[in-house]
Amino acid sequence: MTAERAIGLGVPEEQLILEEQATSPYNTGIYTKDLMEMHQLESAIIVSSDYHIRRTKLASERVFKDTEIERTYVAARIVMGDSLVMNKNEIHYTLSELTKYIGYTFRMYGYIDW
Repeated sequence: MTAERAIGLGVPEEQLILEEQATSPYNTGIYTKDLMEMHQLESAIIVSSDYHIRRTKLASERVFKDTEIERTYVAARIVMGDSLVMNKNEIHYTLSELTKYIGYTFRMYGYIDW
């Protein structure tokens, strides 16, 4: 979700803390944890696309494991087509995400980027 979309949905701009350095869900977790500790925050709503929320959650759980920061995960639905049958792009994204999730399971963060 972009900051503009969050603001459009009623989230006050001053309540948003954006992390814009990361290139993967694991790096996002690391940078987000640092930001949260710096701002002394106790909870977060973590928004990711529906096709990689599982990998985001796996990475986040590992990064935040020694903290008491509460996390709520929200999958933002990504609509690629209006058919019930997957098109080539959807098949590609699904297989790519499955491969990356398996890599994350084995802690291969340094080898897997977005």
